[in-house]
Amino acid sequence: MKDIRIKICITAVCLCGINACNEDAVFKKEQYKKVVALVSNEDYNVFSVVHDLNGEETIGYIAASIGGSNPSAEDVILSLIQDNSLVNIYNTGNFDVAVEKYAKVLPDNKFHIESYRLTIPAGQKTGRTAIRIIPEGLSPDTVYFVPLRINTFTGYEVNPNKADILYKVFVSNYYASTATTTTYNMIARYSRNTEAFVDMPGLVTVHPIAKDKIRLFAGDITFSADIQKIDDSAIIIEVKSDNSINITAYKNLEVTQINGDPDFPNVFSIYNDGFKSYKQFLLHYRYSIGLNTWEWKQELRKELTAEEILEYNKNHKD
Repeated sequence: MKDIRIKICITAVCLCGINACNEDAVFKKEQYKKVVALVSNEDYNVFSVVHDLNGEETIGYIAASIGGSNPSAEDVILSLIQDNSLVNIYNTGNFDVAVEKYAKVLPDNKFHIESYRLTIPAGQKTGRTAIRIIPEGLSPDTVYFVPLRINTFTGYEVNPNKADILYKVFVSNYYASTATTTTYNMIARYSRNTEAFVDMPGLVTVHPIAKDKIRLFAGDITFSADIQKIDDSAIIIEVKSDNSINITAYKNLEVTQINGDPDFPNVFSIYNDGFKSYKQFLLHYRYSIGLNTWEWKQELRKELTAEEILEYNKNHKD
């Protein structure tokens, strides 16, 4: 009887060992189908990247990945081509006949792709190729895409729903970004046609124009994406190297900067109220529309993010 029990135990141990080997084999074996895809994160395979308006080229990346539980045993090579029809599909799908809202293909002189050949190396699950963007001069009122699709590939099949990409270019500077709506809190005083000054709180929408320039609507004119209204109502705030400010018209508005006011001296600064730190503009200017002339004294503030506070403290150590 004792011998029988020993044989049963040995058999059980052997079976357990066989099962363990089978489980190892299962895990080593590919569990999912290997399919290649270009990486995107929005509908229409849009991949959005913010590029800094620093006056130079900035680098982004176009990436591809391969599915499956294990890396590829061989290089996967993709060739990309530009396909502007992807922007047409995006525009008609989102805006139909509202042509004024259409996105545009990024001009050729505003980007450079180092190689249209993208490789996922053997043993890896992702690969990428660099795209160099020159953001200076891009309009904050236009959506720009670099439209690409896979032309040829080796190794594995491509997911047909992820075989293209719309690389979307956002621009930013220290004061504003097109990736989100940038607003500043406003506390202001204004006078119309030399009447008494009136207090005016509100919010001001700000757009980046260049490394050291932002655009906003004069006074309390509400922002609108209408191009004609932008041309007729917007002003440019240029922050100089000493943080003094130059105020000019964006296009058509008649505007005059007023200097010498100690409370609104046309400067940019980082202001701390004892609790929080803010980007702060103190502006004083006059503008005319038709028969009316307004004089505005504006304090614009936007709270610094935690990352901006760390960077500011790092750059302003005693």
